[in-house]
Amino acid sequence: MPKVKEHLKVTDSQSSKIKEVLDPIMHDDGEGHTFMSINGSEDMEKIDKDVMKVLDDKQNERLEQLWLQQSGLLALTDKKVAEKLSLKTEQSKQIDEIATDYRQKMRDLFMSDDGNGELTIKIDPSKLADLQKATDKKIGALLTDDQNAAWKKLLGEKFEFSDKDK
Repeated sequence: MPKVKEHLKVTDSQSSKIKEVLDPIMHDDGEGHTFMSINGSEDMEKIDKDVMKVLDDKQNERLEQLWLQQSGLLALTDKKVAEKLSLKTEQSKQIDEIATDYRQKMRDLFMSDDGNGELTIKIDPSKLADLQKATDKKIGALLTDDQNAAWKKLLGEKFEFSDKDK
């Protein structure tokens, strides 16, 4: 994401090293869209660590803020993020249920069978934004005032992602 790269002040050297980390998992769909292909959370954790080694502390802190902004309150399904807000067990369970519902709605909205057994994924950015807002509202309602304040602090300064970055 060029805008994020510029915002983080990623140098050419850092960019080359990050490209080396990501190249094995990046694929082009033939229509100008790039996607990642990973084999589970272990791979993603290793990739995250390898990228974090390339960036300095300030860049890593801001990158985490941007990830949280992009993910919205669904990021609270991540154990490390949940711990930062001191979520109670019951809150985590409810958030997991909301996340499951979100994933089902994503499948229903954006995946279709072409009749030949092939799945097609077409994401409508406005429908996705609406679904994310509704999900954030549900999760936000579960948080205490202190947790909401802590969440806002974790997000840092608001960053305007372009539609292309989402």
